[in-house]
Parts: sequence; structure tokens; C-alpha cells
Amino acid sequence: MYIILYRSRVRTRLLATDLNDIIEVSQRNNEAASITGLLLHGRLETIPGAPGEFVQWLEGTEDAVEHVYRIIERDERHSHL
Repeated sequence: MYIILYRSRVRTRLLATDLNDIIEVSQRNNEAASITGLLLHGRLETIPGAPGEFVQWLEGTEDAVEHVYRIIERDERHSHL
């Protein structure tokens, strides 16, 4: 079992539909690659207008997890992984 845990900053405020799209695509792709994990999204309410952060745990084979992580790194909806 290989695991990656990362945190990133959301570039813009996400709508519920944006998060639903991320979840739907991720579930489909992760299942196909035999990857499991957890995705958390939240905002720091103490900073007005803050778009939020992601925290994600991915687990599976090293090749599969690294492949998915490289895709995640290129996703422009977040930065500062």
C-alpha cells in the first residue's frame, strides 16, 4: 500500500456543483485505477473571501497513486500542493 497525503489552496471559490463534478470524476477514475482515498474541502472563515483548501489522502499501488497525483498537480483549480 502506497499513500500520499497533500494539502493545497483552492484558486477560486468553488460552488457545490464544482465539488460534485470533482467527486464524480475522481470516483470514476480512482475506481478504475484501484485507488481509494478521502478528499476534504474547507474555508478559513477567519479570512474574509478566502477560497479554501483541499486535503486529500490517496492510497493504492505506487504507480497508480503517483500517476493520479501527477494529474492532480496539473489541475488549475488549486495551487501550492
